[in-house]
Amino acid sequence: GGGGGGGGGGGGGGGLPLPPPAPPKRPKKPSAKPEVPMRSFFWSKIKDDDIDGTIWEELDDAHVELDLTTLTSQFAKNKQKTPEELAEEAKKAAEKAAAGAAAKPKEVTLLDGKVLQNVGIALAKYRMPAAQIRTAILEMDEEKLDLDKLNSLYSLAPTAEELTTVKEYDGDKALLGKVERFFLHISDIPRYTDRLQCFIFKLKFDTQQEELSDSLKLVQSSTGQVRDSKPLRQIMETVLKVGNHLNGGTSRGGSYGYRLDSLTKLGNIKSIDNKQVSGAAPGWL
Repeated sequence: GGGGGGGGGGGGGGGLPLPPPAPPKRPKKPSAKPEVPMRSFFWSKIKDDDIDGTIWEELDDAHVELDLTTLTSQFAKNKQKTPEELAEEAKKAAEKAAAGAAAKPKEVTLLDGKVLQNVGIALAKYRMPAAQIRTAILEMDEEKLDLDKLNSLYSLAPTAEELTTVKEYDGDKALLGKVERFFLHISDIPRYTDRLQCFIFKLKFDTQQEELSDSLKLVQSSTGQVRDSKPLRQIMETVLKVGNHLNGGTSRGGSYGYRLDSLTKLGNIKSIDNKQVSGAAPGWL
């Protein structure tokens, strides 16, 4: 009795095993991969287990005959090339390789990278070959070289070391970079920077003359107004009177006049209470 009770208890504690999963209602349909990547058809696929009770139970694409070769060529992700196109591509690749083998030798650069960059940018703006720039400098041609270009040429003038580097190159000059060729063209211009400065002065002369003329006229007008101003004369006379009074009986007294910079010293005269250090005399006047 006791053993039976124990067996019953053990069976109750173990529980019932889970049933095996139900077999799929239909076998998994094969999905053949095309020979080339195809463009996707983003349809809404019905799950295999949800086919029952729908029209798809009665349909089967295995019976459909299609020209898969044409379908693949029309809807491949990437265009399939014909044998003729492939042959043409191979021909062009061979020609390109041959051209690369026969390409010109690499350009020779001798100068610092920053110099090459700055001078190269300036030369690109000039839109003139180096030989033409050289001729324009020698002839002081104002039509081809304006003030902006001249200032640029002056600021980017080669150093003696850079000119020596370019001149001492004994290789093929045609292989030199654009900046090196330009420096080589101007290397024989006598006193290159002095010539540029003279050229710049020549172009600026008329403008500077007008500016100086206007300044001189302003000075002449101003001095005339100062000389003829009655209020200013009264102030200067008053200051002379005050100064002679304050300096009376000393070597500084008895003056007929004073220098104009004396007016700036009025603010240094102290008042009697010794508190009003600055501005006493001007305030009194």
